[in-house]
Amino acid sequence: LSKKKTKKQRYNMVKGLRANFKKGTKEEDTFRILWEKFRRKAGIDNGSRKKAMEALLAGTKGRLRELSAKHVESRVVQAMLRYADEYQRAEIATELIGATADLAKLPYARHVALALIRYCGNSHGKAIYEAVAPQAIKLASHSNGAKVLDFLLTQLDAHASTKKFAQKLRNRLQFNDFLQDKERSAIARERLLSKMADKALVHFGFCHDLLRAHTESCLESGYAFRLRTLASHFTEAALHCVASRNGAIGLCDLTLCADAKTRKKYAKALKSRVQICADHKHAYLVLWRLLDVTDDTVSMTKSLLPGCLAAALSPTSSPLRASRMLAFFLNPLIKLDQNEHRALNHRPETLDLGDSLYASKKASSTRYQEITQALAQLLSSSIKVRPAHILASRAAKPLLCAAAASSQLDNEATQAIAAAATSAYFLVNKKVEEEDEEDSNLAENELFPEDEEDSDFDEAAFEAKLDSKPDLPDEDEEEEELVEELAPEPDPNAAPRGQAILEHDIGHATLKAILQHEAKAQNSAPIARAFYDRVQGSIADWVQTNRGALVIEALLRYESNHDFVAKLSTELSAITLNTEKNPGALALAKKFKEGTTVASTSKSKKKRLISAATAHQSKNSIASRDGVAQDTAALFSSDSSSKKKNKKKKKEY
Repeated sequence: LSKKKTKKQRYNMVKGLRANFKKGTKEEDTFRILWEKFRRKAGIDNGSRKKAMEALLAGTKGRLRELSAKHVESRVVQAMLRYADEYQRAEIATELIGATADLAKLPYARHVALALIRYCGNSHGKAIYEAVAPQAIKLASHSNGAKVLDFLLTQLDAHASTKKFAQKLRNRLQFNDFLQDKERSAIARERLLSKMADKALVHFGFCHDLLRAHTESCLESGYAFRLRTLASHFTEAALHCVASRNGAIGLCDLTLCADAKTRKKYAKALKSRVQICADHKHAYLVLWRLLDVTDDTVSMTKSLLPGCLAAALSPTSSPLRASRMLAFFLNPLIKLDQNEHRALNHRPETLDLGDSLYASKKASSTRYQEITQALAQLLSSSIKVRPAHILASRAAKPLLCAAAASSQLDNEATQAIAAAATSAYFLVNKKVEEEDEEDSNLAENELFPEDEEDSDFDEAAFEAKLDSKPDLPDEDEEEEELVEELAPEPDPNAAPRGQAILEHDIGHATLKAILQHEAKAQNSAPIARAFYDRVQGSIADWVQTNRGALVIEALLRYESNHDFVAKLSTELSAITLNTEKNPGALALAKKFKEGTTVASTSKSKKKRLISAATAHQSKNSIASRDGVAQDTAALFSSDSSSKKKNKKKKKEY
């Protein structure tokens, strides 16, 4: 097809090549006929299939490597591996296994290599490993070979007898077998990872394993400065890396060592799928790390924080990952699991990148404070819009508890939570909305039918049908009627109609947890005050149910210096609790009795200690101090013993 030939000559040559390709030689036609015969799933018995396979093996013996490189013949070899019996498959594998690495690099032959690994990986795993291992590093950065290498590792891991060969192959890819020098190994791994990132091969599992091994080795050996150069190569591959645990942890380490520009590129790559990544079992670690170490908190607040908050407050988010991630910034003392601890283990303040380079210029406390302020504003705004739906979300529970313990919500959001918790209706009645929507769609379809063809449209009939329909109300009137239906109560903060909070499985548990965390934090208790102001006078109705009694019991956990605790105790003293079939009322009664006993004991002890101290002050100050100390120790010991007894009672209950 050189340029010296005329246009007609080139056309005739291409036409002849196509004709020869379609026609094929007599031998190739024979292979195709046998292939079409034995690969059928129906209409052929095992004896006929075996005879066809034997004829095909006799004709292709010694030529399987050559045939595997062709388009149609490679499919014939794949079918032979699939439908052959144990002895025939062993004969084919003996001829092909030695060339597995070479076949993996060719576009058609790589499918033969994949079939060889699939059907012979268990019985010939060692032979395949020995054939691939010398060229494993070259295959890792090859566009066709990387697919075969990743599938080989998966198949070797699937069988207990070949699992050790998979580990040996990974050690070879990580340069642990033949490079004992850590610096040379780090340089070799960095070159391989950079080449794979540039060729878009980072979506394979062995690349994620290699990335984590490289980042851990560099951070432990003092070569963290090498990760800054490597981080720029993975900006476009961030979404691929977060798919696995090793890839996400490796990307967290790259984020730690990256510069400010690279971190913004990571955030930009994840911005379009922030809500999905926040719910993913591994991807949320990278978002967590970006919010943790990025100095530009303004860009993180605009790009990542709204999506993470939407995932945390979504009622469909069952795993609580996004909520726990955001709760960490409100309360850094929450417990981390093993993967979270590994992803956030290294701190930017203690990282040595050399040459006066810093992982972050801001202090962690400053970054956390800025993220917390932005998060508190977004959370308060969301609670004001739909407080009942957020209380009904299981995923929002850790975030709401952390916000209550840290007192980060504003007054309007606090009042909205109290209003939603004490309103007569809790969740939206979806059936009413669906019926209204169906009626509106039905009316619209009747008035504006969809014609199959424009030519069949009868304008006169349509106008007559339109005149026969009654006048529809205006949109404003429909909205007013809908508002009157869904919000019968005049309170603007009240939740829409539906299920009451005392009947909701998640709502009452979330409210109880919020009050318990706020009581444990020992703050000014804004949520408890707002809640008690709304339930004051109706405590008798709350304690009649099990869940309502448990919520009221949470109010008794607050310190006695709060005024609402005294008012609640006074109101409870006038109520007779039915504890026979109400476990919540039984727990409330025990807590109320414990609180009154401790209060009376503390008052009497205090009076006795003051009188003892004044009586002996003039005579023997040292002895009086000893006596007061003994009385105080006795008081604390009695309190501790009472706490132990209460714990035992709770366990028994």
